[in-house]
Amino acid sequence: MKETIERMLAALQELPQRQLLVLIHIFVYGRKLACIAQVLGITVQAVSQIKNRALRRLKSRLV
Repeated sequence: MKETIERMLAALQELPQRQLLVLIHIFVYGRKLACIAQVLGITVQAVSQIKNRALRRLKSRLV
């Protein structure tokens, strides 16, 4: 379990700042994509794309 957490933290640290920020807004603060888009001054579609890229990147590093 400890190894898995360490791998996850390392993978998160490798994410570009914007991808990490979007994931934090979603999974830590529970914000909706529209809210994140408004805060970041981008479209909902852009937030969705950033989220999807971040999750794909995490998955590729953890599998």
